[in-house]
Amino acid sequence: MDLSKLNQDISNVKPSVLRQFDHDISADPKIVKLTLGEPDFNVPDHIKQAAIKAIDNNESHYPYFWGVQELRDAASSYYHDKFGYNYTSDQIVVSVGATEGLAATFHTLFQPGDAVIIPTPAYPVYKSMSDVNHLQALMIDTRANGCVLTPEQVQQAIDEHPELNIRGVVITDPSNPTGAVYTEEQLHALVPVLRDNEIWVISDEIYGELTYGVKHYTLSKCCQTRRSLSTDCLSPTP
Repeated sequence: MDLSKLNQDISNVKPSVLRQFDHDISADPKIVKLTLGEPDFNVPDHIKQAAIKAIDNNESHYPYFWGVQELRDAASSYYHDKFGYNYTSDQIVVSVGATEGLAATFHTLFQPGDAVIIPTPAYPVYKSMSDVNHLQALMIDTRANGCVLTPEQVQQAIDEHPELNIRGVVITDPSNPTGAVYTEEQLHALVPVLRDNEIWVISDEIYGELTYGVKHYTLSKCCQTRRSLSTDCLSPTP
């Protein structure tokens, strides 16, 4: 089989340096790994038993393509109770993991040639998603700001690249890999420049529960306090 005939967009994606590093050190039992974003405990027994019960009850057929309705309802309730999000179940899509969700989002929101702002240090998959979808990735160094993207940096990127159609920004909060957590004020400050320039926000909040005493906020919630619906603030005008 001639591997050179494979899709070059995929072939050009390089293996993650983080994954390789994790593999290299995993053989040493004396090392406490802080590499992958994975809990240091096994799946709790009640979750295992629920999965077993679902299999015994033959809950293994295709659900509606948005996901199992009961799960979407539970997600809606969870995020409302935990973070104050006002999303109904018909606004929630279930994927098999964060990477699949990101891949579908990048592929849906952007056209080839569009530009996406990626604050760095960043999770490497964002750049890979941009490359695979033929997007221009604007990598903005945020280290001088405590690894937090500022509205001034967004505006500067827009002003310095008038030739680019900047259509998106990725906000990872809490950040991977830095652990930085945005304050409510920092998120509020970003809303006007993103709204006025019709920039989609991909808000990756996979570590929202791991803030260790610091309250987790979200651009979605901050936007809801400015207008009645978050989509009015952060989604481009049709």
